[in-house]
Amino acid sequence: DKGISEKRPGAYVFGGRKMDIPGVRETLNGGAQNSLAARYNLDDIFGKSEAFNTSAQVSRYAMAAAIARIAGAPRYTEPFEWIAQNMNLRLSDYETGNPISREEALVLLESLYSYRTRTAVPISKGILPAEDRTGMTVGELLEILREMDNKIGFY
Repeated sequence: DKGISEKRPGAYVFGGRKMDIPGVRETLNGGAQNSLAARYNLDDIFGKSEAFNTSAQVSRYAMAAAIARIAGAPRYTEPFEWIAQNMNLRLSDYETGNPISREEALVLLESLYSYRTRTAVPISKGILPAEDRTGMTVGELLEILREMDNKIGFY
C-alpha cells in the first residue's frame, strides 16, 4: 500500500489489523502466521479469534476459499467459481465440507504459487511427502502459506 501522494501532500494514518490466533501464539512462527491470517482475513474462513482452531482439518471449501482470497478474490466470493475463472483450475464442488486431501491441497497450493509468480514451477518437493494422503490441519496450512509468503511474497 502506498501512503504518499505527490499531488496531495499531507498527513496520513495507517491502520493495521491485528490477529492473535491462540493455536499459533506460542509457536516459532506464530507472529508471521498471525500476520498472514490477518492480512487476508482468514478468520472469515477458519473462525474468529478463540474459535480459530489450528488443529481442525481443513475442509475442501475452506482451502479453496483461502487460496482464492490470497490470490486476490474479494471477500464473500464463491471460491470454486473464482478459481475456475481466474486461475483456470476447475475443482469439483461435490462434498465441499469434507476434509481436503493432501493431494488436492497440494494442487491448490501449486496453483496459487503459479498464479502469483506467473511461473509453472512446482513447490511440492519437500513440503508434502508423496505417500502422505491424510488431511491437512489449519496450522499446517498456515505454516505452508507462511513459507510461500517468505519465498515469493503474496502482496
